[in-house]
Amino acid sequence: MENTLWTFVSSVGRDLLVEWAENSRLPTKVRAQLDQKLDVLRQHSFDSVAHSKLLAGPVAPHVYKLRVNGTIAVRILLCRGPVTVEIEYTLLQGAIEKDGRLDPRDAATRACSHRAEVLRAPALHRKDHVCFSPTAH
Repeated sequence: MENTLWTFVSSVGRDLLVEWAENSRLPTKVRAQLDQKLDVLRQHSFDSVAHSKLLAGPVAPHVYKLRVNGTIAVRILLCRGPVTVEIEYTLLQGAIEKDGRLDPRDAATRACSHRAEVLRAPALHRKDHVCFSPTAH
């Protein structure tokens, strides 16, 4: 069974992860690498990816870090569920890691806040995640 990937959206419907990727000026190659890692996440159970180098954490309560290492160390903070924990992930916050620190510095705090918003109103704060790369899918 394939996992469902959701992306966090603000209360006014803005896809904050796509905005982050655009504002960070992530190169197309890095975006494609990110999409590949998300495809792996979509296809494998949490138990199998949690014991690999794909995920790290938890970095905050219920929040894990998807690692994409390339020319830029991209990190997507995500959670299992939180509605249907067994078969879904929600992408909560984007970040870049340099020298062991996330930018933005409050990325984990933001991710926790976004998760809480999803728990309060999943239909309002999530949408299907499509992809980051303009040429993918």
